[in-house]
Amino acid sequence: MGSCCGGDASTNDENKTEQSIASSKTQSTTQSIGLSDKGDKNNNKEKHSRRNTSTKGMTRLTMKFPHIRYSFKECKKVFNSHCINQNNNNDGSGYITKAQVRPLLVELGATSSQLTDEEIDRIVTTSNLDGDDKIDFKEFLIAAAIGCFLNDSINQEIQSNEFKKIRKGFLVAREAFDYIDDDKSGEIDFEELKKAFSAMKHDDLIMERLKELDFNGDKSIEFPEFVWGITAWVGMDPDGDDDIDEDDFDDANTEMNTGDVKSPKHRLSVDDATNPNNPTFEDDEQ
Repeated sequence: MGSCCGGDASTNDENKTEQSIASSKTQSTTQSIGLSDKGDKNNNKEKHSRRNTSTKGMTRLTMKFPHIRYSFKECKKVFNSHCINQNNNNDGSGYITKAQVRPLLVELGATSSQLTDEEIDRIVTTSNLDGDDKIDFKEFLIAAAIGCFLNDSINQEIQSNEFKKIRKGFLVAREAFDYIDDDKSGEIDFEELKKAFSAMKHDDLIMERLKELDFNGDKSIEFPEFVWGITAWVGMDPDGDDDIDEDDFDDANTEMNTGDVKSPKHRLSVDDATNPNNPTFEDDEQ
């Protein structure tokens, strides 16, 4: 993919304000990296009044999940072209070093001049969930989100169409997070997840969804964890137990539901028939 994802980095305004990813004692990580919905809780009455249709709303979002899958697949191409394959197989053990984060983000379309040593340290600290010396694929997706595709300091308008197409999947991931985060705290808890997936009648199913997202087991999901975990929802989890080969999916279906499609009609997911939020609709009713 290389430079096809981004415009000429030198044309970007080097004086643009760098995105702050610093942690804060008074903010969640999601809020501190600027990726949460900043709307006033008291001014969201109209939005909350529609929560009685939460199942329909969540279904609409899951119908957009092929955008996420497409974006993650494109990021994986870049990751795989540089990663160290620890076990010489496709078991998800591949990783890159921290030093590789900057050049790979630039390859995706980030602006080199904005990726200062301090900024890279912040990106790595946020994305390196297990705190080791390696960045695995799911952690790389977090870095791609906060350091590139959801980084407001990057001039999105001058980027290539391919960059914008990949960015769309990350925007859908952020939209899904903001939708589930009902109180706009920058964190998702069990009750919010239960409300979003209200068609699931059993709490144990909701808990399974929570576990897929909850990296550190504290039952509270911030956006970096959400990106890490949503790979399981779109069939891109290299650590999954289902032995999923991404080439087994119908890529024609993925292409049909990405690009300029506003309301994809088919959802790609590893969920099974027990999940009532995994239908295929003929029409996306308003």
